[in-house]
Amino acid sequence: NSTLIMILAPLLTHQDAKNADGSPVQCTYKLWRSRGWCRMEYIAAILAKRPVPLMLVLGADCVPEFVNPVDMFLMAAGDGNFTCCSRNHDFGNGPVECDKGTVRGVMELMLDSKVAHLHATDDIIAARWFESLRPWLLRRLPPRNRKTGGEADEEYALGGESAVSLLKERMRWREGKEATLLAKTGMTLLLFATASDDLAAVCELLRTNPADANAPVKQNLLEPHRAPPIFKGCTPLLLAMAFASWPVVQALLDAGANRHAVDLVGHTPLHTAAMFGRSENIKSWLQLFSGTELKTSIGGIKDNTALHMCCFYGPDKRETLRELLRANADLSAVNMFGSNPIQMHAHNPDADIEVMRALLSEPQPGAPTVNSQRHVPGCLIPFIICVTRLLAQCCGSKSKMVRFFAMMEGSTALHIAAMHGDVELCRMLIASGADTTLRNRLGMTPLDVARWFGNDSLFVGSFGSEPSTLPA
Repeated sequence: NSTLIMILAPLLTHQDAKNADGSPVQCTYKLWRSRGWCRMEYIAAILAKRPVPLMLVLGADCVPEFVNPVDMFLMAAGDGNFTCCSRNHDFGNGPVECDKGTVRGVMELMLDSKVAHLHATDDIIAARWFESLRPWLLRRLPPRNRKTGGEADEEYALGGESAVSLLKERMRWREGKEATLLAKTGMTLLLFATASDDLAAVCELLRTNPADANAPVKQNLLEPHRAPPIFKGCTPLLLAMAFASWPVVQALLDAGANRHAVDLVGHTPLHTAAMFGRSENIKSWLQLFSGTELKTSIGGIKDNTALHMCCFYGPDKRETLRELLRANADLSAVNMFGSNPIQMHAHNPDADIEVMRALLSEPQPGAPTVNSQRHVPGCLIPFIICVTRLLAQCCGSKSKMVRFFAMMEGSTALHIAAMHGDVELCRMLIASGADTTLRNRLGMTPLDVARWFGNDSLFVGSFGSEPSTLPA
């Protein structure tokens, strides 16, 4: 029934909770995103019958902004932090049940309702897309006895039903009526089996129709309420590297899946694995194929490498980063916005201090440093930067997007972290030698940037008194 979800996440100091070093826990938007219950609220914005916007308010001086609900697919509720787990399921009055079971039940109900609504409104592809991603959304939550692919299907398979029969039941596959929809969308049964991480169904489908291993999606699915976007040209292998386990990837490769396939915007299988943090898939992939694939950039409008994708998207990327760096992923590569992987991680709303430390400590010749400034190549983006600089400086535009482009040239990772109000990351960067006096092309120090984006109160509250520059 909600028309808006409002996230109120100003910087607050917790009165009781302490970090490992004894310092008080700082309650921030990043901490909100790490909580299991909050992640369930996040996914509710997509699972509602109609799209529900998510408004983020970081403080009294910060301009409210809308956040991308699709981020939720990078953050499993089952991977989130739960107080009951941190207390070993005992609050002093005896054992209590884990909240994860309750979260699972609520998410199951929301998914059931969403899928039923989409079928009722004849949005069949979106309904199947959500149904196929059920195992991904519910990962690491206590399993329930239902037909969701993988281990849960084993009991049903013993009764004589094939894996494909079970998959068709879940997808409400209409025998003899799918030809027109398939011709229009290219969304094959194999594609849904792959996203479901349903190895048995994948193998069965590949035996009967191996050509589907390279069947591309024929249209974009980009609406936020349709879950993660699917771009034209996407193949089962691209989805497998993101949502499935390695045996599914291997089955597709054995069936002749093209490992060089890319979608409309240039995502390769390695990029999708890096985006969704599939470290085991990356490790196995790089054992099979040359590490030079790491240098392949995304085409289209971003020009990012797999390492950029790893650093920019989602939490829990330590293992993924380790595999990429072990294969000598290029730290000095920059995308069309002039950002190296260090600066990309500063943009990540789930930025991990340990990931940033690993990036800064990598002994790679020519690697960027904590004080590397962004220099945007090409012509298009520099032109946009000039226009936005005029809008911001001469016309007084307060648009966050305008100001973001205007301050891009010459900014360091510290400028970017200050723009996002990430106090924890700013402290870490300063401790690692970040220069608080460096100015970007607009002549702004990191603290100037924080003030420009309405985040100065965050730093004043964090560091105790108003500084002229960000203090060490």
